Amino acid sequence: MNYNEFKKRVNFDVAEQYFDEVINPAYMNSPLDKDEWCKKWKKEGGIQAAYTWLIKKHNAAINDAISKDMEFSEGIEELMKRLIDISEEYSALPLRTLVIDRIGFDAYLAYKLENNMAIWDIDKQDLLRRLKK
Repeated sequence: MNYNEFKKRVNFDVAEQYFDEVINPAYMNSPLDKDEWCKKWKKEGGIQAAYTWLIKKHNAAINDAISKDMEFSEGIEELMKRLIDISEEYSALPLRTLVIDRIGFDAYLAYKLENNMAIWDIDKQDLLRRLKK
């Protein structure tokens, strides 16, 4: 039985990957004919099983995307810390601006304080402006 025959018999559209990985192997190992097998599949919760499989696949894809995003974010965070170090070493105001635009003033200032770096006059001015709000 092929994918389209299955969909027509059960009146339900499953993912082709699910058909290939789960349904077709189960059907091929069954002595039942196509119609009997499809009736049995529906009666025994096949539609729910297909939904469950699909949800697990989507959850896995979402978790993978989140993991990659977290790795990327951690990489960006490390890059920003290195840029703070460089801006400190060379008194590079443009790097300071770039870092603050990316991670925010609070994270920038916290990193400088945690690492006993000099607080520039512009840092003090920005901090005072924030405190007076």
